[in-house]
Amino acid sequence: MWNKLCLKFKFNLVIYRHLSNPEEKRIVTILKRITFKIIFSFLRFIPVKDSRSTIVVSGLEENGIEFAKILKHFDYNPNILVDSVEIAKIVMSKIEDVKVVKKNTLHGFYLWVTSRNVAFTHGVFSSPKPWGHRYFLNLWHGDGPKTNPDLSRNNPINSSAIFSAHEVWGRKKIQNFHADGAKVLYLNNPRCLEFLNQAQDSELEKLGINPSVPFVVWMPTWRRNIWSDKHPSIDGLNFSFDKLRNLFSENGYQLVVKTHPLDYQLARIGNFRNLDMLGTLGYPSLYSFLARSSGLISDYSSVVSDYEVLGKPIGYLCADMEFMMAQKLIEPEFMDEIKSHHQITDFESCFSFIGVLNQARKKSFSSDFVPILEQLPRKIMETIELDGWLNPSKF
Repeated sequence: MWNKLCLKFKFNLVIYRHLSNPEEKRIVTILKRITFKIIFSFLRFIPVKDSRSTIVVSGLEENGIEFAKILKHFDYNPNILVDSVEIAKIVMSKIEDVKVVKKNTLHGFYLWVTSRNVAFTHGVFSSPKPWGHRYFLNLWHGDGPKTNPDLSRNNPINSSAIFSAHEVWGRKKIQNFHADGAKVLYLNNPRCLEFLNQAQDSELEKLGINPSVPFVVWMPTWRRNIWSDKHPSIDGLNFSFDKLRNLFSENGYQLVVKTHPLDYQLARIGNFRNLDMLGTLGYPSLYSFLARSSGLISDYSSVVSDYEVLGKPIGYLCADMEFMMAQKLIEPEFMDEIKSHHQITDFESCFSFIGVLNQARKKSFSSDFVPILEQLPRKIMETIELDGWLNPSKF
């Protein structure tokens, strides 16, 4: 029965995303809210099955996977809910001896309803407010300046607490998720632990990268999403990326690109090979790959907040910033944030950024981030337990 309901809900969601009439969208949203409100009013009478019960709702999001590893290290035995069998196989290859359950099943729904501790990366089952002393931890990775008014208006994501590595963007998360009453826990994202597992030379070669030549990663953010057609696609950027790559090559660097998995317009920006296989079976994770890089070029992506812990050069290439600001698609505070890093606006400033890379390489990269990240698992557990996450060892 639940499987049929989930299938019907997914079908309706697809229809909703393709509705062009704002009034139709508004009506569908109101009906959906009323339906879930009725359902959740009954769920509040269901007690937790076991005060120790814990689940992590995760796809291939590294934040969910790394958080599950932390739980295992501290003697929790979490159930992990995923969307498909294919994702389950990848998750099980990353975490030893873990129970993986398909989310949109009666079993998955039962585990969620009866669990005391719940952690998720993208919300779960319409994300109601925590009830009955339950603790919902939001592991959403996005610490960046992009606005998303449709997210807060149509899909409030309630939680007890939200992770954030950035003070300003942490406050914005509360607003974007419409998570009234949630607390921001200012910690490095769990996925930063992958920085400690640097990709091997053989893994770089498998990606087509020469490990003996330093490389810089260009990671643009996702510009087109399912809620809005205002975001331009990557191919709308007014910048010659072929010339950019040649400039780096002439100065002794490889420039490689990793776009967002959902941005399919890469072919229109030049002869770049997109490293979209990172994180899949047989390839290193994105962050173990980034740990080997000499620097990062990005724009409004959340990866910047995580990469900062490495202490390596970061360049901002925001060729469409005027458009993004005019459309109110990025927060005004971004103008202050961007000043803390090198801005790439033309090839002269790009050459200047290469100078920053050269200076950093002469000093050799600091390993100060290692003890910070080695202490992160314990710091995360101590913080969430103080905030309300129930530790089973205490019972």
